[in-house]
Amino acid sequence: IISPQYFILFPPFSAARICANKYMVKSCGKDGFHIRVRLHPFHVIRINKMLSCAGTGMRGAFGKPQGTVARVHIGQVIMSIRTKAQNKEHVVEALRRAKFKFPGRQKVTGTPGTPPSLIAGGNGCGGRMP
Repeated sequence: IISPQYFILFPPFSAARICANKYMVKSCGKDGFHIRVRLHPFHVIRINKMLSCAGTGMRGAFGKPQGTVARVHIGQVIMSIRTKAQNKEHVVEALRRAKFKFPGRQKVTGTPGTPPSLIAGGNGCGGRMP
């Protein structure tokens, strides 16, 4: 899966991984493939809760951690699957199912000699596909 747009991705990684893994186990067997999620949610997002009445406002506004996200750049690979050449159509279908778990547009791509990958896509506003 490849991304042609820049966005901050909330972690639907496990949902996409489970979806692709379930399809690949069903079609290729348990030991016939290797899934690699290329992104890791290292970026911590914070929230500064504001009260509607008198409060501290912007004093000490660092916020509390709300969750972790991953930043995806244009054309960055999100997920890839290695397997034998005879299972290529199963890999493309597994990545197609996994891309629905991510926000934004993604593209399933693969070249001869490299495994098919899920790449983040463009938003139509000047983004270029690699």
